[in-house]
This record gives sequence, structure tokens and C-alpha cells, in this order.
Amino acid sequence: MSHDKDKSDDELAEEYLGIDGQVKTLDVQKKGLKAELFNRLDDHGNPHGKDQKHLKIDTENYRIIKQARSTKTVHQDVALELFDEKGIDDFEVDSIITVKSGVDVTKIPSKLIKEINKFFSIENRRTVSKQSLEHQFNKGKIDHKEYKACISEAISHSLKIDKV
Repeated sequence: MSHDKDKSDDELAEEYLGIDGQVKTLDVQKKGLKAELFNRLDDHGNPHGKDQKHLKIDTENYRIIKQARSTKTVHQDVALELFDEKGIDDFEVDSIITVKSGVDVTKIPSKLIKEINKFFSIENRRTVSKQSLEHQFNKGKIDHKEYKACISEAISHSLKIDKV
């Protein structure tokens, strides 16, 4: 790297662009290899890990694992409606305070609490957390069908390779 100071701006720019092109080529090759390894894991990988959600191939030199990861999202409108219908009071409330348009924030008096409605719009938003939804399901307050209607799950996969 110390030789870089001896190079012209053109030489540095050319070298940078060359390396950038190589990185892009390597990324394409890496994605292709990952896809092929995923195909092989799907074809003849062995169930592995907690709940057997992952797939594994052990070779002479490597352990190749396709890891499944799930992300759950609560459908707030559906969950809040369900909780209200069932009288479940297990949600979070966030107060959102927004400065009204046209208000110069430098002019807000120090005795804000007494005059809060003059300067702010306050909105309370209720939300149902994943933990709350799962807790109510586990307690039997909501059934499996109701739980599934309130939540969606996205599965993504990652590749892990360890040398053995």
C-alpha cells in the first residue's frame, strides 16, 4: 500500500475500477456456488439443529449447513381487533407527540405541561407485541387459527460452512 503514494491519480482510479470489477465478478460466482450448495442441501441434506429446521451435509473436510431463520410480524389491525373482541388488555401504548405545523419550537414556554394542547397533537397508539400474542395463545385465550390470522412468518436461509 505504501507504493500507492507513488502512483498517479489515473493509475489509482484504474486500479480501483479493476478491483471493483473483480469484486462484482466474485459476488456473482459466490451467489452461483451458494445456489448450487442450497440445491444439494435440499436434495440430500440431513435435518439438523433445534426442531430439525436446518439441513446439513458432512463431507470429508467440511460441514455445510443451510440455516433457516424466521421473522414473525404481527398484523396490528387484526390483533388489536381480536384482543378488543376477547377483552384482552395485553398491549403496549405509545404516545406520539407531534409539534403542530407553524409552531416555532424555540418559542415553546418552559411551563409546557400546562399549555401542552396549544402546541402539540398527542396520539396514543396501541400495539400488540409478538410476545403478548404468543403469551395469550399459550394461555389458551386465543386459538391456533386466531393466532395464525394475527401473525405472518417469513423464512430466510443462510449458508454456513465449517472446516472439520
